[in-house]
Amino acid sequence: EVIYKLMEDIADNVFNANPLLQQGGDMSRITGASYSIKISAPSGKRISDFKIGGKPIDMKKTYRVSSWGGNLQNVGENLDEKAIRPVYEVVSDYIRRQKVIDIPLESNVKILDMDCGCPVKGATCT
Repeated sequence: EVIYKLMEDIADNVFNANPLLQQGGDMSRITGASYSIKISAPSGKRISDFKIGGKPIDMKKTYRVSSWGGNLQNVGENLDEKAIRPVYEVVSDYIRRQKVIDIPLESNVKILDMDCGCPVKGATCT
């Protein structure tokens, strides 16, 4: 439930109808998560079809996520502050262990009410 509320809060920071309340930036990217967003929807109603690992989010379940920048580490409870590491260390360690990384070509975010001009898998340029 916390991560869903966080994504709604971030969406409000970026897309608030009142320009004085827009805090800039962009939507957080969370590996393994996908969601749809309706930018014109009211605050708290923008995010839908939120999935983690391809499965609908379970609001009662605890998830471990990684994100770049911001204060995402403060969303949940950190039981051991010594365990907090810079994301570049976490990612580089992961790459070293995996040797080969499969990067999906499709976006994990579907914008429902606006054409962002983002390329999609199979698209051709003319």
